[in-house]
Amino acid sequence: MDFNKYWFKPRTFGYGVSPKTWEGWVVTILFILYLIFLARFKEDTIKLVLYFIVGIVAMLLIAFPLTEGKLKWNWGMVKW
Repeated sequence: MDFNKYWFKPRTFGYGVSPKTWEGWVVTILFILYLIFLARFKEDTIKLVLYFIVGIVAMLLIAFPLTEGKLKWNWGMVKW
């Protein structure tokens, strides 16, 4: 696995990251599927919140180190 290449890039507008490579897309799709799976825990709110927080932290721990450039608020302006 090539960890020297960045999987994510900063978003054009706002704060956050967007997938840049196929690995980034796989991580993003797996995270979305995880959130859909969590929808099954409607009756147990405490478990739902706990698992949601665990998923968010896991996504952040994966995405931020593999993001190209510095994370900051972007206004969508093109750099010339």
